[in-house]
Amino acid sequence: MRWPIQKFNLMICEPQYMKKILSHINILLDFSLAVMRRSEQFSEYERGIIVGMRLAGCSFGDIGDAVGSSNASVRQVFHRHNSVRKKRGRKEKLSERDIRHMVLQVKRNRKISIDEHSRKSFEEIGTKVSVPTVRRVLRNEGFYSRVATRKPRLSKSQIRKRIEFCDGLNELTDDGLRFWIFSDETRINISESDGRVRVLRRSGEELLPDCIVTTEKFGGGSVSFWGCIGGGNPGVIVQYDTPMTSEKYCQILEENMDEALTNMFGDSDVSFELYQDGASWHTSKKSRVFFEDNEWSVITGPPNSPDLNIIENVWGYLKKKLAMYRSKAGSLCELASRFKFEFENLPKTYLETLTRSFFDRAAAVLKNRGRQTKY
Repeated sequence: MRWPIQKFNLMICEPQYMKKILSHINILLDFSLAVMRRSEQFSEYERGIIVGMRLAGCSFGDIGDAVGSSNASVRQVFHRHNSVRKKRGRKEKLSERDIRHMVLQVKRNRKISIDEHSRKSFEEIGTKVSVPTVRRVLRNEGFYSRVATRKPRLSKSQIRKRIEFCDGLNELTDDGLRFWIFSDETRINISESDGRVRVLRRSGEELLPDCIVTTEKFGGGSVSFWGCIGGGNPGVIVQYDTPMTSEKYCQILEENMDEALTNMFGDSDVSFELYQDGASWHTSKKSRVFFEDNEWSVITGPPNSPDLNIIENVWGYLKKKLAMYRSKAGSLCELASRFKFEFENLPKTYLETLTRSFFDRAAAVLKNRGRQTKY
């Protein structure tokens, strides 16, 4: 029923109707606010309050007053929380038992292909599963195809020696480690075929001169170096002609150790401990006599343990720096000069971080029961 405008204006002017009109206006305002609140999205915190209060026995009206919303909005939030949507589409082909069997099959042999896993699933489960399904199931379980990490093979005796070596480091302190000298040899190919080089390119640019790595027969020649680091500083880098022998190794140490000590510690008379691996020229009788005559303290690391010699990371770092040069070295002399320059300019923070990581490396060996670590 529609009232005439004149009659409505007369009602507004009369005082007896004013109180009733104002109450109706307040009701309309409350309803508008409730509608606005209902159109907003509740936060996770508010949803939690609604569900928690309802489970505690509160009415929807009390909950609506607490969160400032209507009963309908509160009721809708609670029912959405309790509702369980039925899965739509085709029934899943693999049961949970089949998925567990597939995961167990992967753990038994991680090196077979997805196609082989699909075939074995048909043979063992009795259900024909496509390759995309196998791949999707394994990804849902956290398995992805990755390049296998290359690590040295370790025998049982080598694992035992690694554990014994790391167990004996309990009394080593930061101050004592500061005077350890880590030394080793490395070889650099002029064509850098030893490692993988990544480039940033677009599709179709794979054959641009800047996006390829040229190769040569037999690596195009190589250069061998002996180097050492200690105290968070680079020592010396010495080029030598292969093969390395005990006589050549002792000669390198005798001629270059004073300079190395000065570069690392600022004093050639400082007491130090030389860490080296178990190469034959490191542990030969001639080398042992040389160490005894010079009264050097030598630590020989466990066999097949490059993860315990931090200078191995330095070699990898320097090879990556060489690969970043825009042009390939034109000769072995140029390659050697580049390598020496990068070694002498090693960041001090990088070397200090490597030195501090030695304790973590030893702890990782013990935690992994002497087997390979991530270092």
